[in-house]
Amino acid sequence: MSRNGVTIGIDIGTTAVKAVAADADGRVTARARIPHQVRVPTPNRLEHDADEAWRRGPLAALDQVRQQVPGPEARAVAVSAMVPSLTAVDAAGRPVMPGLLYGDERGRVDGDQPLPALGEAAEFLRWMAAEASEAAGYWPAPAVANHALAGEAVIDFATAATSYPLFDGTGWNEAACAERGATIAQLPRVETIGAVAGQIPGTRTVLATGAVDALCEQMVAGADRDGEVLVICGTTLIVWVTIPEARQVPGLWTIPHTKAPKSQIGGASNRVGSFWAGWTASSDPPTPPAISTSSIRAGSRCGRPTFAGNARRSTTRTVGPCSTAPTSPTAPPRCAAPPTRHRASSYVS
Repeated sequence: MSRNGVTIGIDIGTTAVKAVAADADGRVTARARIPHQVRVPTPNRLEHDADEAWRRGPLAALDQVRQQVPGPEARAVAVSAMVPSLTAVDAAGRPVMPGLLYGDERGRVDGDQPLPALGEAAEFLRWMAAEASEAAGYWPAPAVANHALAGEAVIDFATAATSYPLFDGTGWNEAACAERGATIAQLPRVETIGAVAGQIPGTRTVLATGAVDALCEQMVAGADRDGEVLVICGTTLIVWVTIPEARQVPGLWTIPHTKAPKSQIGGASNRVGSFWAGWTASSDPPTPPAISTSSIRAGSRCGRPTFAGNARRSTTRTVGPCSTAPTSPTAPPRCAAPPTRHRASSYVS
C-alpha cells in the first residue's frame, strides 16, 4: 500500500453513507457503511433526517475509515451525493428541517416538463423558505457534510447545475432565488470539481470538492466509448448508453458525458432500484440467478448486461453489436461484429 497517496471518498446515498480509502495505486484499503432511514411521512414525500444522514453520517463514516488506515494522514477527503436534495440549517450549519430528496412532491413543477424535469430543487427551496423563513441557510446534502467535516458550506458546479434556474451556469441567480424566498447569501459556495475547499480540523488533510454521485460512478466505471452501457444499481436503477453527441429522445434523459462532446442517454427506475437495494441490504441475501435485461440500443449496438453475486462489487462484461434480436428472453444476442464493453457499477446507495 502506498500510504502517502491515501485519499478518502464519502458518498451520501439514499439508504446509507459510504466511505472508502484508496491508495495512490487505486487499491481500496478501508471502507465503511453507515445506514440511515428514508422517511415517507405521507404518500409522495421522501426525506431524510438531514442531521443524521447528511451531518452525523459522513462524520461517522470518516472516523471509521480513518481508524482502519494506520500511518500517515489521508491526503484529501471528498464528498459525493444524490441530487437534488435540500434542507434548512441554523447559524452553526446544523439542519433544522427534514432533508428533501429527489422525487418528493414538494419539488414538482406544474405543467409539461422535459426529462429530466427542471426546477425540482428550486421548488424545494420555495417550500423550505416558506416553512423555515428564519433559517440561516438552505443547503443540499454535500454542503451540510462539507461544513460538518471542515466548516465549509461548499458544493461543486455539477451539483449546483442541477438547481437550475437557481444556478445559471455561472453563479446563483439573485432574482430566481428571491422569487422563491431566499437570498444568495443563504446558499452554499460553489467550486469546481476537485478543488481544494478547506481542511479537516486538526489534520493536514484537505477537503476537496466532490461531485454528483452518478458523475463519480461514470468516472470510475469508464463507459467512455460509443455504445458502452453504464448500469448503476443503487436505490435508483440507472441505465445510460454512451453516444457521440447530445440527442433528445422522448421519454429518455440526455446528460453530458465526462468526455465532451459525448453524452449519455437513458433513464432511471426508483422502483426496480429499490428492490435491488432491499435485497442486497438484507442480513442473509440469497444467491440470485443471473438477470439479463432487455436489449438497450444505441445506434447499431445492443447491450445485454448480466448481474450475479454480490451487488457490492463493480463488474465489466463484454457485449457486442447485435445483428439480430435474441430468440428468447434468456438467449444471448447473436453478434456479427467485434465486442464492446458494458460497465456495471453496483454499489448499493
